[in-house]
Amino acid sequence: MVISLSSDNAYKYFKEEGFVVSARTKKRKRPFCKTWLNRGRGKKKVCDVNVAYITKIYRYTQEGLSTMRNFAPFTGLYHLREWFNEIIELNGLESKKEIPEVLYLYLISQ
Repeated sequence: MVISLSSDNAYKYFKEEGFVVSARTKKRKRPFCKTWLNRGRGKKKVCDVNVAYITKIYRYTQEGLSTMRNFAPFTGLYHLREWFNEIIELNGLESKKEIPEVLYLYLISQ
Protein backbone atom coordinates (compact mmCIF):
# COMPACT_ATOMS: atom_id res chain seq x y z
CA MET A 1 0.00 0.00 0.00
CA VAL A 2 1.68 3.18 -1.24
CA ILE A 3 2.18 6.23 0.94
CA SER A 4 1.79 9.63 -0.71
CA LEU A 5 3.65 12.72 0.46
CA SER A 6 1.83 15.54 -1.32
CA SER A 7 3.16 18.24 1.00
CA ASP A 8 6.23 20.02 -0.38
CA ASN A 9 7.36 20.82 3.18
CA ALA A 10 7.07 17.20 4.32
CA TYR A 11 8.83 15.91 1.21
CA LYS A 12 11.71 18.37 1.57
CA TYR A 13 12.13 17.40 5.24
CA PHE A 14 12.01 13.70 4.32
CA LYS A 15 14.70 14.13 1.65
CA GLU A 16 16.97 16.10 4.02
CA GLU A 17 16.49 14.06 7.20
CA GLY A 18 15.55 10.60 5.93
CA PHE A 19 12.28 10.56 7.86
CA VAL A 20 9.13 12.60 8.39
CA VAL A 21 6.06 12.44 10.64
CA SER A 22 2.72 12.46 8.85
CA ALA A 23 -0.81 12.95 10.19
CA ARG A 24 -3.50 10.90 8.49
CA THR A 25 -7.24 11.37 8.76
CA LYS A 26 -7.80 7.63 8.29
CA LYS A 27 -6.01 4.75 9.94
CA ARG A 28 -3.87 2.62 7.64
CA LYS A 29 -4.73 -1.08 7.40
CA ARG A 30 -1.33 -2.14 8.70
CA PRO A 31 0.43 -0.28 11.51
CA PHE A 32 3.93 -1.19 10.28
CA CYS A 33 4.95 -1.97 6.74
CA LYS A 34 7.51 -1.64 4.00
CA THR A 35 6.06 0.11 0.99
CA TRP A 36 6.92 2.81 -1.51
CA LEU A 37 6.45 6.55 -1.53
CA ASN A 38 5.14 8.89 -4.20
CA ARG A 39 4.43 12.63 -4.33
CA GLY A 40 0.66 12.27 -4.68
CA ARG A 41 -2.14 10.05 -5.84
CA GLY A 42 -1.30 8.49 -9.20
CA LYS A 43 2.28 9.82 -9.26
CA LYS A 44 5.36 7.68 -9.94
CA LYS A 45 7.42 5.91 -7.29
CA VAL A 46 10.08 8.00 -5.57
CA CYS A 47 11.63 5.45 -3.21
CA ASP A 48 11.01 2.54 -0.84
CA VAL A 49 10.05 3.46 2.72
CA ASN A 50 9.13 2.03 6.11
CA VAL A 51 5.89 3.23 7.66
CA ALA A 52 5.35 2.92 11.41
CA TYR A 53 2.26 3.87 13.39
CA ILE A 54 3.11 6.29 16.22
CA THR A 55 -0.14 7.16 17.97
CA LYS A 56 -3.78 8.15 17.73
CA ILE A 57 -4.46 11.83 18.47
CA TYR A 58 -7.68 13.28 19.81
CA ARG A 59 -7.05 16.75 18.50
CA TYR A 60 -9.67 18.53 20.63
CA THR A 61 -7.92 17.56 23.86
CA GLN A 62 -4.99 19.28 25.56
CA GLU A 63 -3.04 16.02 25.43
CA GLY A 64 -3.70 15.67 21.70
CA LEU A 65 -2.67 19.23 20.92
CA SER A 66 0.42 18.88 23.10
CA THR A 67 1.43 15.69 21.28
CA MET A 68 0.94 17.35 17.91
CA ARG A 69 3.01 20.36 19.06
CA ASN A 70 5.82 17.99 20.02
CA PHE A 71 5.79 16.25 16.63
CA ALA A 72 5.27 19.38 14.47
CA PRO A 73 9.03 20.03 13.98
CA PHE A 74 9.37 16.56 12.41
CA THR A 75 6.74 17.28 9.74
CA GLY A 76 8.74 19.85 7.81
CA LEU A 77 6.72 22.59 9.52
CA TYR A 78 7.54 24.53 12.64
CA HIS A 79 4.19 25.36 14.19
CA LEU A 80 1.00 23.49 14.88
CA ARG A 81 -1.00 26.15 13.00
CA GLU A 82 1.02 25.46 9.84
CA TRP A 83 0.43 21.73 10.23
CA PHE A 84 -3.34 22.22 10.58
CA ASN A 85 -3.32 24.46 7.48
CA GLU A 86 -1.57 21.72 5.48
CA ILE A 87 -4.03 19.08 6.72
CA ILE A 88 -6.90 21.34 5.61
CA GLU A 89 -5.36 22.02 2.20
CA LEU A 90 -4.24 18.46 1.41
CA ASN A 91 -7.57 16.93 2.43
CA GLY A 92 -9.70 19.48 0.57
CA LEU A 93 -11.33 20.79 3.74
CA GLU A 94 -12.85 24.24 4.20
CA SER A 95 -11.65 25.02 7.72
CA LYS A 96 -10.02 23.69 10.88
CA LYS A 97 -13.49 22.71 12.11
CA GLU A 98 -13.66 20.04 9.38
CA ILE A 99 -10.50 18.24 10.54
CA PRO A 100 -11.64 14.95 12.07
CA GLU A 101 -11.54 14.65 15.84
CA VAL A 102 -9.12 11.72 15.55
CA LEU A 103 -5.86 11.85 13.60
CA TYR A 104 -3.25 9.11 13.22
CA LEU A 105 0.46 9.87 13.29
CA TYR A 106 2.93 7.80 11.27
CA LEU A 107 6.70 7.81 10.94
CA ILE A 108 7.86 7.48 7.35
CA SER A 109 11.53 6.59 7.00
CA GLN A 110 14.04 5.35 4.42
